[in-house]
Amino acid sequence: MEVAETVVYVYLGAHLGLVIRIALDYVTELLYNKETIIVGVIYHSFLANIIGCFLMGLISNMLKTRWFTQRKFLSTGVSTGVLGSVTTFSGWNFDIAYKFLELEPVSAITSLVIGYSTCVIFYNGGKALSAAIFNPYKSQNDEELPLETIHCMPLALILSIIAVCVTVAMIISSFYIENTFILALVLGPAGASIRYLVGTQNQYYPKFPVFTFAVNFGGTILYAIIHVLLLERSSEEDIATAILIGFCGCLTTVSTWISEIDKLEPKAATVYVGASVLATQLLIVPILFLL
Repeated sequence: MEVAETVVYVYLGAHLGLVIRIALDYVTELLYNKETIIVGVIYHSFLANIIGCFLMGLISNMLKTRWFTQRKFLSTGVSTGVLGSVTTFSGWNFDIAYKFLELEPVSAITSLVIGYSTCVIFYNGGKALSAAIFNPYKSQNDEELPLETIHCMPLALILSIIAVCVTVAMIISSFYIENTFILALVLGPAGASIRYLVGTQNQYYPKFPVFTFAVNFGGTILYAIIHVLLLERSSEEDIATAILIGFCGCLTTVSTWISEIDKLEPKAATVYVGASVLATQLLIVPILFLL
């Protein structure tokens, strides 16, 4: 019953996360079309990934408050549903693979390094801000923090940031083709729900989150196949775009991936990062070449 309730919140939260990502992707596209030095290093979901990671770090301590720990379904809806869907692993790795295929290895490696490092920096920045807001109110026994002991101003600031993001996202998303946008909103939450259900098994693999690795790997491969077969070779552009942005985008995640890396020991984290990126690139580049 608890799992079913959590799935509902993840499903609902994914709608909001997807809208924010679409809006941020639109802004990234505007930046990409400008003749600037960042064109060679940013990728389609650059802003969505770094902002999603920042917000994931920002809520890290808030979700440890007593109010949220007593409502796991809600905290999972926010972290896995909303923020997990703001970021996407598949679009980022597809762009890197495409640069390798176009014989632009320097640009591809730069995008990989910049993409990973900025996500880590923004996540840790959000986490530091979260610690500054919440940690002073922790008891000396490090017990769970009651939400009512938190000053209303920091909490209001967090909620205001989220509200502004949502408002801007809704406005910018209106520029997208209506049919594509609606279909993406239908497919996206399904991908997020699958990611949550699969990810519940990570508790049995504390040194290597196998199932986050699996959805990121599988979702990126699916992204590449759909992109080539439907987007580039058929007239079903709306359907293909909706699957890529919606289902594949929400099935894969960077914010959860970064938060998992942060919790691992350095050696395990290095293995996890390397395996996630290398396995994906070693398969997706040949797929793009052959198809």
